[in-house]
Amino acid sequence: MRRYFIKFSYLGTNYRGLQKNAIPTQNVLMLDTDTIQGAIEAAFSTLIPKCIKWPKFTSSSRTDCGVHGLSNAAHIDIENIDDCFYEPTYALSSVNRFFNQSNHNIRILEFVPVTNDFNSRRLAKSRKYIYRILRAKDLNDHRIPVSEVQYCNHIRPTVFDTERIKRATQMFMGTKDFRTFSSKSISIKPIKYVRELDTLTLEEGHPFMPYDPLCKNFEYWNIVCSAQGFLYKQVCLTRL
Repeated sequence: MRRYFIKFSYLGTNYRGLQKNAIPTQNVLMLDTDTIQGAIEAAFSTLIPKCIKWPKFTSSSRTDCGVHGLSNAAHIDIENIDDCFYEPTYALSSVNRFFNQSNHNIRILEFVPVTNDFNSRRLAKSRKYIYRILRAKDLNDHRIPVSEVQYCNHIRPTVFDTERIKRATQMFMGTKDFRTFSSKSISIKPIKYVRELDTLTLEEGHPFMPYDPLCKNFEYWNIVCSAQGFLYKQVCLTRL
């Protein structure tokens, strides 16, 4: 078995999340190519020399259904009939060609052989999430630019006090117990609810396609949250 570090990006609109699903009563993982993990494992299974076991993908972080990833990291274990490393340039070209031909919105950005004790989840130093917010300048005109439909959260409040929101984010900084900002986890391992955020900020954003004439009708804001690790659903519940 050979292990590789990979960096990848994806548009999550058509996927049921990053992590593959399992059959709980049988503890069986499905191929599940409707998830990012399943699609990536399927792509690497097509490399030559052929795999003798299904590739095993381990991500440094997870995202939910419809969430996009710009620069995620993982490691993947691949065992082939010659017990050899794949050449990175060949692997990148072959896997990304598979995604193109299969209409998958996933791209592998880096593919690097590593030692078998490398662990992408344990070695990750920081994870960052960005929530894009779209707010109409004219509250009677909510025609959203087509380029933003799948890539932002359109809000309609009559009052949007950015300075007050910025002050409120400071309440989350430092070492806190985030028990009330996490969903119930199915993990049998003890859960460490005390965490520390590195950043939680509200920043002015920009449109993806500034040439769209409808873009000028909106304000753009980003909620940026980063830390070494998060509880299940912590970021999603915090930005609410």
